[in-house]
Amino acid sequence: MLDITNCFNDISLYGGSEIKRTFFIDKLQYMVKFSDIVIERNRSIIYLNNQYSEYIGSHIFKLLNFDTQDSKFVKCNIDGKTKIGVACLDFLQPNDKLFEFKNLSYSLNSDKRYTNDINDIFDMIKLLNNFDDKEKFEDYFYEVFVVDTLIGNVDRHLGNWAVILRDGKYKLSPIYDCGSSLHPLLSLNDIHNLFNNDVEFKNVAINLKTAYRFNDKSMTYLDFYKLMPNKLETALNKIYPLIDMTKIKKLIDDIEVLTDEQKDFYYKSIKYRKEYILDKYYKQIYK
Repeated sequence: MLDITNCFNDISLYGGSEIKRTFFIDKLQYMVKFSDIVIERNRSIIYLNNQYSEYIGSHIFKLLNFDTQDSKFVKCNIDGKTKIGVACLDFLQPNDKLFEFKNLSYSLNSDKRYTNDINDIFDMIKLLNNFDDKEKFEDYFYEVFVVDTLIGNVDRHLGNWAVILRDGKYKLSPIYDCGSSLHPLLSLNDIHNLFNNDVEFKNVAINLKTAYRFNDKSMTYLDFYKLMPNKLETALNKIYPLIDMTKIKKLIDDIEVLTDEQKDFYYKSIKYRKEYILDKYYKQIYK
């Protein structure tokens, strides 16, 4: 694992709720996420394991052939302690401008404020000029949604979608920010206890809220699949056959910094979402 302790780092150029630092590694710019202390519970410090979620989530997108931000594990000495982080390559080229959907929502129509309601998102994209992927966006949105289901991403909000302005035209950015997938708030003790209660394990794995609303109603992943919009059915039909659990297991097992129990947890939670959501509704399509 690359040690970036002596690499040049600068004031963070990136927003979001987690601790992020800007590092230059081999002359390339990276955003590096480290574990963040999020709560103190019974005097035990709980860490946000977002660096593992980011790495696994983004690499699953890559396995499924999505254009995804490159990421790799690094280590760094911070305040006398060695910390494991995930380094995410900055994908912007010189003169590129990144516009997150949350910022687009304030500027496309002065008479309306767009929200995280799915209908609003699609309406907003229709107003974006010089965007070649406009007609394909709804299909792509639901394809991303299927993968987010698999990895249990609860935070694909408008700040985690973006377009890039390049040479006078807009294009979708690569997939980025998967740090809220795979239950990053669970401690090692939480994970251990779940293995002793399979009913609760299943509940934690599959009963997850999405970042979206539909007709002004908060929605879980199961809610969306029960409704099964036509575009979601099409996306599931496309993405499901590409899911290779053997490759996903190898991806997780090859992460040396994880304990065996963490590896088993990440794989089992993905397997449950595939079995109880994706498998179930994919089979219903062909009944």
